[in-house]
Amino acid sequence: MYCGSCLHDNQLAAALIHLGVDTCLIPMYTPIRTDTPDVSLDQVFFGGINVYLQQKSRLAGMLPGFVKRWLDHPAFLRWVTSRTMSTDASQLGDLTLSMLEGTDGRQHLEVAKLCDWLAQSLNPSMIVFSNVLISGCIPAIRQRLNVPILVTLQGDDVFLSGLPDKDQAAAIAQIQKNAQSIDGFITHSEYYRDHMAEYLDLPLEKFRIVPLGVAVEDFRPKRESAAGATSATSHATGAATVGYLAKLVPEKGLHLIIDAAAKLREIPDLANTRLAVAGWSGGDDADYARREIERATKLLGPEGFIHHGEVTRQEKIDFLHAADILSVPSPYKDPKGLYAIEAMASGTPVVLPDHGAFPELIERTGGGKLFAADGIESLVETLAELIRDNQLRTQLGNAGLAAVNEKHSAEVAAKATWNVYRQFLGESKQ
Repeated sequence: MYCGSCLHDNQLAAALIHLGVDTCLIPMYTPIRTDTPDVSLDQVFFGGINVYLQQKSRLAGMLPGFVKRWLDHPAFLRWVTSRTMSTDASQLGDLTLSMLEGTDGRQHLEVAKLCDWLAQSLNPSMIVFSNVLISGCIPAIRQRLNVPILVTLQGDDVFLSGLPDKDQAAAIAQIQKNAQSIDGFITHSEYYRDHMAEYLDLPLEKFRIVPLGVAVEDFRPKRESAAGATSATSHATGAATVGYLAKLVPEKGLHLIIDAAAKLREIPDLANTRLAVAGWSGGDDADYARREIERATKLLGPEGFIHHGEVTRQEKIDFLHAADILSVPSPYKDPKGLYAIEAMASGTPVVLPDHGAFPELIERTGGGKLFAADGIESLVETLAELIRDNQLRTQLGNAGLAAVNEKHSAEVAAKATWNVYRQFLGESKQ
């Protein structure tokens, strides 16, 4: 699947490289999948198959080296992960705990392999992990290399909260233990900093906030004020388009936007409103996505519903340019919302729930409106307001476009992130 964290990490690594920072993006578990040029290393550590086999049987550690290398080969992992696979946290408690235990876990051979490669082949000045769930190897790396180690938090609580209660408590306790070897944590919002500091019982002074960034030049409308022009044209035909662009999972609220679209079409002057849906579906939520797409097709009809499926980068850009409004009514309190920034970079206003990182994002950009997340009525009312008001959509779209260009470009995000890295590099040399 396309993973928001992988998209972010790849974009950030590319932007850091462009700034002249010697950066190596190292995949763990599987090769990354991204809709921009992949700058990651063509090598995978803690290959998902070997990690799983080592969890299920101690004999897996005795496999010949050539077999392990074959199981870790990026091409083989891509083939395996192209099939339907489960990453249901409720079924992975033992594996999660073992990974977090590092040298004391069943994957201790993989820890040693990564430590050796980092020390002998890369010799980095700093290491940044993209989530805390893979922090089990950090104490061993710190002992071997003694360089600053940071962790970027990007939704780790979603997986942790899905673990059985006893495993969740044990995982958090092990993360707190690993955190003693972590110099700092990075988040993309004040909300997520405060939430994760409390959730994991970590000191706030260890946290730094950096902005999300996107390649704004890719999303930029083809002509000035295109957001307003597109919106006015769509509404003039009586067929405004509400777009949903995210994974087709319950956490993102696909079912909620379908319900809202159905209610909008019951309102006489909004009866021609269309819902356009795009995004990856599969894995544990494949049945949910299938049911919701079938429900939308029956409920909204061919004139009221368009399903684009999984989209390429250019198709995503075209989708955002064609939408009058983007709304992903996520019940989950999203820590970043990359899709919202991409929409604003396209000149498309957003309608988002009033929780998670979104209040900060709307206040900082002015690129959309919030709705009360405690019921569907507020979502319907907010969407209706924007559909009826061409001038307001133009105003919000242009404000978001200007703000994202100024505050959320890939270059701005990379410079802010590099400044944080330099703080820790400087401290390590004192």
